[in-house]
Amino acid sequence: MNKKTLQSLIVKQLEENLETLLDAAKATYERSTHAETKAENKYDTFGLEASYLAHGQSVRVQEAKQALTTFKALRFTEFNKDTPITQSALITLETEDGNISIVLLATEAGGVQVNYKNQEITIVSLQSPLGKQLLGKYQHDIFELNIANTSVEYEIINVI
Repeated sequence: MNKKTLQSLIVKQLEENLETLLDAAKATYERSTHAETKAENKYDTFGLEASYLAHGQSVRVQEAKQALTTFKALRFTEFNKDTPITQSALITLETEDGNISIVLLATEAGGVQVNYKNQEITIVSLQSPLGKQLLGKYQHDIFELNIANTSVEYEIINVI
């Protein structure tokens, strides 16, 4: 698997996500500053709610910009069976019931998915429960992940 090609796909997806967020933030900002959102009485909170939403979207825009900057500059490490997993590892996981998933470990953009040669690859952040479990592990390690009182056993099939 070519990590440079994968990086390009991720950057393209992040650019598209950023564009969508910018459009939504602009529309929300315009709505929150429109004359119709001015409170008519002390119980009318539409304008206040719109400003909270606009602020939240501006935070998301900043996070998306940071993720894009990070992925544009990301230097991929090559991994083998003797290299501990860290950022930029592309990991193939198999659950005990045979489900296969491919994840890319990164500091930003957790949850973003891209399709690479008909394979769905999900970015997993280092701060996520799965990311924390993967850090420092090796190819062929087995670990258990508990989320919402459900336990799933994973085997690390491949790391590149």
